Amino acid sequence: MTDIIFFRSCKLGGKTIVKYIDPANSVTALGMALSLSGAFCVMGGWLRAGMTLLILSGVCDLFDGYIARKTKRTDEGKMFGLQFDTVADIVSFGVAPAIMACCVAAAAGGGGIIGGASASGAASGGASSALYYFWNDAGGGAIVGVSSTAGAGLFTFAVCIFYVICAAVRLAHFNVSAAVNEKSGAETGSDAQDDTVIGSTAVKYYDGLPVTYIALILPLAMLPRWAPAGVIALIAAGALFVANIKIPKPRGIWYALFPLIAAVVIALWWLT
Repeated sequence: MTDIIFFRSCKLGGKTIVKYIDPANSVTALGMALSLSGAFCVMGGWLRAGMTLLILSGVCDLFDGYIARKTKRTDEGKMFGLQFDTVADIVSFGVAPAIMACCVAAAAGGGGIIGGASASGAASGGASSALYYFWNDAGGGAIVGVSSTAGAGLFTFAVCIFYVICAAVRLAHFNVSAAVNEKSGAETGSDAQDDTVIGSTAVKYYDGLPVTYIALILPLAMLPRWAPAGVIALIAAGALFVANIKIPKPRGIWYALFPLIAAVVIALWWLT
């Protein structure tokens, strides 16, 4: 009986939940899996792999909306995609990047404000330095598990909390805007942030910086191997998420340029 009740509770409009996993939502799920895997890699000391997976997660988010537009969906399916995309984004580009930056700050050690020793300073401290393992992508010898954040410092914790809250506010704002537009008779596109349509006119600007951009901002900021850079990137990105600014929406050729930029950043991480 319990199993039957549970099965019935997992239905929306007569469809089981799994039936909403269409190609677009599958790409969204893949992006979330990549970003979480990246966070776990950073926790284990595999910084290059972690940054690579975060970037690839951003590429998935870039294309899930395009795939959604090309997929025939019911209104209920579109609504599910909108909610699923938002939940995935807060995990992929909110929680996961915060964990990554916090782990690197913790590897710098000392429990200070940020804990930011330089790469050379860490190396001079011997192979036992967690930060040394990070910069040299040694894995295993860094920090593992929940204790990974032990040396991050209160300021870093506060920054990570600030960043995740700003990301959540940014995503909630998008969902509210989509609901208001729909109620007023405007049309909304698929589940991705860059698919919003007001009436018959496509939106040309974002309100605030989209959270997906952290998939490039954080890897670029940390490329010099300076521990505080990740924390600084979170402060800047979090503020821009909720800033009253207009960000031009990428279109056309940018769908080719962004993956190219992502490939270049990934190459820099593995070649430097």
